[in-house]
Amino acid sequence: GGATRPVTGTGENPPAISVTPASRDFGTVEVGSYADLTFTVENTGGGTLIGNATVPAPFTIESGGSYSLTAAQTQVITVRFSPASDQSYSEDVTFTGGGGATRPVTGTGENPPAISVTPASRDFGTVEVGSYADLTFTVENTGGGTLIGNATVPAPFTIESGGSYSLTAAQTQVITVRFSPASD
Repeated sequence: GGATRPVTGTGENPPAISVTPASRDFGTVEVGSYADLTFTVENTGGGTLIGNATVPAPFTIESGGSYSLTAAQTQVITVRFSPASDQSYSEDVTFTGGGGATRPVTGTGENPPAISVTPASRDFGTVEVGSYADLTFTVENTGGGTLIGNATVPAPFTIESGGSYSLTAAQTQVITVRFSPASD
């Protein structure tokens, strides 16, 4: 004769990966600075979803890059964009496990603003007490982004015009300085 024995088992769905959102755009970030955005990884299947997230430079995985997720468990993954130069970047974040996934990330590096003032100095010469003379300087944003600032001078000089500026790349503004001597 034969013998029979009872057997039991439970079927389980394999792990499956879901990554949201579908993409991330970091917008414009100054060279030398950074911005962080997140993706959420979820195990939409069964078992345990084991994997990691990777991305080429100038993007990096800041946190949450390795995951081990049971069914319906989620994890936040932080991606950092640190542009190295004044250009546009587009890469894919690769997520492994559960069939895998890729999500595009984009961003634009922009040089920081830089100030140039010409000429280097001004000489008003001799000006009679009670009178005045005006001379000008030109301020230029020789970098990127927006250069925001203002010009100040001590008495007996004053800023007559153009003292506050907000200049985009290569934009210039003339600043007029007045010399009004109060005494000799």
